[in-house]
Amino acid sequence: MNKTVEDFKKTWEEEITKIEKTPMDSQGTYRISLNFRINRGRLKLTGEESEHEYQQLNNLESKLYVALETSRSLYTLKNRSIWARIAEGIAARTLDRLPR
Repeated sequence: MNKTVEDFKKTWEEEITKIEKTPMDSQGTYRISLNFRINRGRLKLTGEESEHEYQQLNNLESKLYVALETSRSLYTLKNRSIWARIAEGIAARTLDRLPR
């Protein structure tokens, strides 16, 4: 395997492991996926990917997107109580304003 592709793959596998465990909002997950796509595009421009490496990087990209969705779900679960309190507060204010 090409050294450049191998380094790219190793770096992103480490990042994916960290991402899976970290709650992250949609904006954070978008930035990470954008960073991956930019770096992968640079790798393609060098022309150093073989067909086998191309398939491995596609699998890596799939793993990244699964990790990002997991991270976004963790963020939602962690902050659910905050959103519930906000919705509860809005509902209470709305009910107080209704004519009786």
